[in-house]
Amino acid sequence: MKQTNLEMTHNHLKSIVMAIAMIICIQNANAQFANSFGKQKSGKQHPVRVYFMAYDMQYPGIAIGPEYDFLYATHQKIQCNKGTRYTDKHLYFVPQFGIVKTDVQSVAAFVNIELDFKTIYQSGFIVDLFASAGYAQIFENQPADLGASSFENSLFASHGAFFPQFGIGTGYDFRREFNTPIQVNFRVLSASVDMKEFIKPGLNLGITYNL
Repeated sequence: MKQTNLEMTHNHLKSIVMAIAMIICIQNANAQFANSFGKQKSGKQHPVRVYFMAYDMQYPGIAIGPEYDFLYATHQKIQCNKGTRYTDKHLYFVPQFGIVKTDVQSVAAFVNIELDFKTIYQSGFIVDLFASAGYAQIFENQPADLGASSFENSLFASHGAFFPQFGIGTGYDFRREFNTPIQVNFRVLSASVDMKEFIKPGLNLGITYNL
């Protein structure tokens, strides 16, 4: 049954309020983590990531967020034939926000919380496993009806969706060999705003910089 403009407006405002509430929660969490509760186990390092996304292997997107390792971090020292080798392991808590094109006619603005278990070897080689849950507000660019602007149609056609992501990645930490506070990461993941297609392949290419 077709929704009236009033019903669509109500649903749209409800979704906007949910998105704003989640953003406020993330900002409050960031404030808490910046204080005693979120003290970095790795000291004064404050990594911030910028990840570019290929949603469904073809549509572009971007996500930005800080990395906090207050949950778990360890520095392991291993003796082997080649001498002493060091391995770092971190469980990062990552609040992120971003925007991604989900198909030919739709764009989604999203916020999520990611848990990223990252292992950094002596050589600088990185292996990470990650999963996240989030909320996406999807704006559909539908053909304009008579007497209505395309902006209004896009506004009315917007809706909220659950946006989970999970996958595995690799990368390189330049601090190991070059003392440069930069990591590059490449990740293969599943990310979908449609629960009927929960497994939808995608790619991440990103940079993490320690402030």
